[in-house]
Amino acid sequence: MLCDLTTHLIGSTAFSAEYLCYQCVSSSDDQEDCDKSDLEKLKPFIKACPVLEEGSYKGSKAKGCRKIIQTVESKRSIIRECAYSGAVVDGQKKTGNWGINMYYYQCENTVKRRLLTLNVNRVKLRHSHNKSPISA
Repeated sequence: MLCDLTTHLIGSTAFSAEYLCYQCVSSSDDQEDCDKSDLEKLKPFIKACPVLEEGSYKGSKAKGCRKIIQTVESKRSIIRECAYSGAVVDGQKKTGNWGINMYYYQCENTVKRRLLTLNVNRVKLRHSHNKSPISA
């Protein structure tokens, strides 16, 4: 069947990329698995990094993911979060007062979630037999 197609497509596409990072604190209730290396156990903590809404980096998008291993007076916890500043580091040690030790790990996460938004206002197709519009 032949069709005479008259198509009017008024729309736009927008791409955005946002980081997905593990976001959890192992010392918090229901987040004990945050200290595991098992990817299956870490899956529930994968979340999109939001644009910061306050502070000195307000309006900034995440530039990577961070893992902090923190020991305070022999109590160890792991913090996983989005990184909005800093450089790539692998086990940078920071020591503070009162028996506080921290190891920082930060990476530029190479896997980003890509969002494709397609806005279509109207599409008209005309069939050659009756010329009536078909709107989608």
